[in-house]
Amino acid sequence: MPRAEYRRAKFGSLEKSQALDARVAGEARGEGLEFAFERMQRTPNTFLAHRLIDLAQREGCGEAVVEAVFHAYFLEARDTGDREVLLGIAAAAGLQREAVEAALADEAGAARLAGEERSMRELGISGVPFFIIDRRFGVSGAQPPEALVDAVRQAAAT
Repeated sequence: MPRAEYRRAKFGSLEKSQALDARVAGEARGEGLEFAFERMQRTPNTFLAHRLIDLAQREGCGEAVVEAVFHAYFLEARDTGDREVLLGIAAAAGLQREAVEAALADEAGAARLAGEERSMRELGISGVPFFIIDRRFGVSGAQPPEALVDAVRQAAAT
């Protein structure tokens, strides 16, 4: 869907969304990354990307595929919901096109992942990043390091 519409619905206003983007972009810049928020026109449906990542994890290249999906979206502003974009990422990771096509068409696999997504939503997880600490504490969103340290301390204290 159009990115501005999605972000307005998720965060209440486009201004709040832009402020959050600016904070995240600033953190990324500190790590040498230039996020392409201003070039992103759409927020993709990530379900196909999750299906590709599921296959990649089973094939031992999950980390490389996750990194490539994030790079394509955040740094290149590519539509990571697009099948051809994902097929290119898979090929670069060494996955065989036939295996990828089969995984993307696998209805049982899709149903399993949809069930996992429902389970996460039932736990209150609605986006990434989301950190679960000691299976009891959750921290949602791109938080400053201090917030994560506080959550770890809370978990350790209980």
